[in-house]
Amino acid sequence: SAMEDMGLVSEGIEPVHLEHAHGPGKVAARSVVAGPLLMLALSLHSLLEGLSLGAAKQDQVLHIFIAILAHKGVAAFTLGVAWLPSLPSLRYYLLAMAWFAAVTPAGILIGSGVEGSTVGSVMTALSAGTFLYVGLIETLPGVKSPLLPGR
Repeated sequence: SAMEDMGLVSEGIEPVHLEHAHGPGKVAARSVVAGPLLMLALSLHSLLEGLSLGAAKQDQVLHIFIAILAHKGVAAFTLGVAWLPSLPSLRYYLLAMAWFAAVTPAGILIGSGVEGSTVGSVMTALSAGTFLYVGLIETLPGVKSPLLPGR
């Protein structure tokens, strides 16, 4: 296939065909690029979570920690499944998961140095914005695909 010719599909793994939002009968193939792109997006999101937690005032820490804890496992599971077709070995897979696990604590360390400052407030605002964006995009029907058929 064209995807195999471009090196976008791992050897021995067939692409998974998913229904696409552009109309009935149209199909998109899932490539091995999905894992790394999701890693990039979730790493940035996790870094901002950590920055927010590190920069939070003492009375806000528990609330932010619970918010992070509530969805971290689901994000890690999703990332792990997305990486499976794209990694050549277990070693790379474990390194990718270790990276993801370390990003939030790194953000906490960075954020704790700016607690109570203007930079800390900006980090908290960025984190809140990503929470809202991801929450809205993932939960509202019609945001990723049209609500009405044919649109």
